[in-house]
Amino acid sequence: MITSEMQIDKEEHLYRSDQKLAWFGYGEWVEEFDQVEFTYEFYKCHILRVVKKEPFSKEERFFGGHLCGYVQIPKRHPLYSKGWDDIDLDCHGGITCNENHEEHWIGFDCAHMNDLRPSYEKFKKTDETMIQFEKEHPLPKNFKQHFVFSPTYRNIEFCMNECRIIVDQLIEIEKKK
Repeated sequence: MITSEMQIDKEEHLYRSDQKLAWFGYGEWVEEFDQVEFTYEFYKCHILRVVKKEPFSKEERFFGGHLCGYVQIPKRHPLYSKGWDDIDLDCHGGITCNENHEEHWIGFDCAHMNDLRPSYEKFKKTDETMIQFEKEHPLPKNFKQHFVFSPTYRNIEFCMNECRIIVDQLIEIEKKK
């Protein structure tokens, strides 16, 4: 949910639709932006699609397609320059990135077990070994409702909302300072 407190600074396609279609198959990710920068309550936020070329594949194969979200912690904040053990924020999958160089960014990823990772979904549908395995070992129908077997794609809107949730928590921590 994009709110009036959010200021979109940049929306960008880093990859062409035909590239994403070839790498990951069809899905919402083909047309949506690969990078979004926005400001929420004066905090800089950044959503970025992960795309990595498989280095040892004979074919041109790419990993990822999922999104990650990041929030910059300003120097004035009590959590600025804190390490992993000192940052306890609630977000999707927990904080999985904590980079403190000239700017301090924290982030989360959407590549957890219950997340749909486009490259993996395409692999399951196109790899002969995977197709044969699924034919020989079909899942019982009631298993297909389990989140492991029916993952959810986390889109730009989801990631923007998770960044908003992180910022709201950062604001609360700053108020208690």
